[in-house]
Amino acid sequence: DDETASPKLTVDNSQVDTSTAGTYPVTYIATDNAGNPTSVTVNLTLKEKPKDYVDEAMVYEQAQKVLDKITTDDMTDMEVAFAIYKWTKSSIAYTGSSDKSSWTKGAHQAFTQRSGDCFNYFAAAKALYHVAGIDNVDVVKSDTSHSSHYWSLINLGDGWYHVDCTWDDPGEGGYEHHGYFCVDDETMAYDHRWNRPGDLNDAGGSLPPDAD
Repeated sequence: DDETASPKLTVDNSQVDTSTAGTYPVTYIATDNAGNPTSVTVNLTLKEKPKDYVDEAMVYEQAQKVLDKITTDDMTDMEVAFAIYKWTKSSIAYTGSSDKSSWTKGAHQAFTQRSGDCFNYFAAAKALYHVAGIDNVDVVKSDTSHSSHYWSLINLGDGWYHVDCTWDDPGEGGYEHHGYFCVDDETMAYDHRWNRPGDLNDAGGSLPPDAD
């Protein structure tokens, strides 16, 4: 019945066993006001969760514990972002390699082992930005033929700016500097190359240039 504005929808997932990996049929049934049913069946594939899987809830809980220690309620977004930046670059020891299969695993390593490479720095900051309510976007170096590199774009209300905690890590015995915190495109492009994220086209503020 085409005149039915809100047909009754029924989902039959009786054959799905959520405790066992496999492919199962799920049927969606729409019934109009006259009682005429229309159904469609799709396949639902369930995969076994990897033993080393780290879910977002765990990472956000770890991030919240850090955020509670480094921020106060009266801080501005800029001050919170700077606290996250300082904690990330000073609390994680650079090792030069990491498992980059998922950002949650990268963040979990950073929070629990306090070590990793640029991916771990980026992932930990991503989790911290999220729980702090700061808009952020992942950025990856456009030319990965020799190596990959990760950092963030954050929006504090007046546009998007780059933050690279890895390149500002003072290292063992190094000096403190903040050259890659809230950097505009022109400055960042001096030694970073990246692709334009499509979802930032209408974001306003600082937008990344196309990759060279």
